[in-house]
Amino acid sequence: MSAIACNEAKADYVALAEAIDNGLDAGLTVSQVKEALSHLYAYTGFPRSLNALGTLQKVLEQRQSEGKATEEGIEASPLPSNYNALAQGTEVQTKVSGRAFDYAFSPAEDYYLKAEFYRFLYSVGVIPVSRLKKRAKEPCSSKPRAKAMSPMGSVPPRSSTL
Repeated sequence: MSAIACNEAKADYVALAEAIDNGLDAGLTVSQVKEALSHLYAYTGFPRSLNALGTLQKVLEQRQSEGKATEEGIEASPLPSNYNALAQGTEVQTKVSGRAFDYAFSPAEDYYLKAEFYRFLYSVGVIPVSRLKKRAKEPCSSKPRAKAMSPMGSVPPRSSTL
């Protein structure tokens, strides 16, 4: 799953297709991949999320043409008509972070984070909240990592002790 997220974030759709195919071969469901790619919009923007979902569709078409088994998984849970998004989002935010937050400095952002971000992204039941606290340990790719450089190329960063 982390390779899928990394490649979506990098907008590397060729590597993303491979990561999705490998993930499905390893037991991820279509619903889990869809949910993860949908969730990433908050971090990487709608265009990348939508392009990634399009990549998923292409991978699924390819898998079908190759006769590969692909588990659909469960769909997101429908919300009842009397659903309180703010209350649910606050509850999920508390579970994920370990405590409730109050962004009083920016009330609109506080509402958005609770009622939209945490409520929608974590509450639909495809990816359980309990799995969100686990840190991903697999890299985006198996290629060796390049040596980190400063923004000015080969100029070494300044020492923090002056």
